Amino acid sequence: MSKLRHFICFYRNGSGKPFSEKDSSIKKFLTPHLVEARNNNIFLHFSANKESPFKSAVCDRYGMLHQMENGFLELLQTENPDWRPPYLPFELDHANIDVGTSDIVFNGATIVIKASPMGDLLHLQARAKSRSARLSSRERTITKHLISGMAYKEIANTLNISPSTVTKHVNSIYKKTGVKNKTSLAKAMDSIKAKA
Repeated sequence: MSKLRHFICFYRNGSGKPFSEKDSSIKKFLTPHLVEARNNNIFLHFSANKESPFKSAVCDRYGMLHQMENGFLELLQTENPDWRPPYLPFELDHANIDVGTSDIVFNGATIVIKASPMGDLLHLQARAKSRSARLSSRERTITKHLISGMAYKEIANTLNISPSTVTKHVNSIYKKTGVKNKTSLAKAMDSIKAKA
């Protein structure tokens, strides 16, 4: 939860009469339902595609979260395990926000966040990075050579690096993609291409 408080006010149009007991009990009954309806409407507005890997949130230009969809908090904590709301764990790019650019991107080690201006607020969409997106450009190059069947020495000669450097990169590739061998790596890269 963002620890922010939201208030709903009930008032009468100029009657000046206080609420009766019956009116007060109706207000007490309606209030939690109205709050939940407000929360649901915010996220129904954002999530037209139920299959989307994104989790949504709403924040202000200072990075204070006003509303979070289930799963958003947990996703941010994969990037920053000790982080706690209400402020985002990273700085917003104010230059892009001020000119009204949509899709300001936070590109972390494990997550990607898009931010789209929405009046004076921002609609945040966070998702886990794909396995291939976690690779550096050098690691992607080595992956291409590796799954094409090249040996470590051939890759080293092609890229003008030592075979031990190739080995270090391959170990990093395996760790980042969660695989243990070339065959599994090739299957993982094929499934990523099929989804794209």
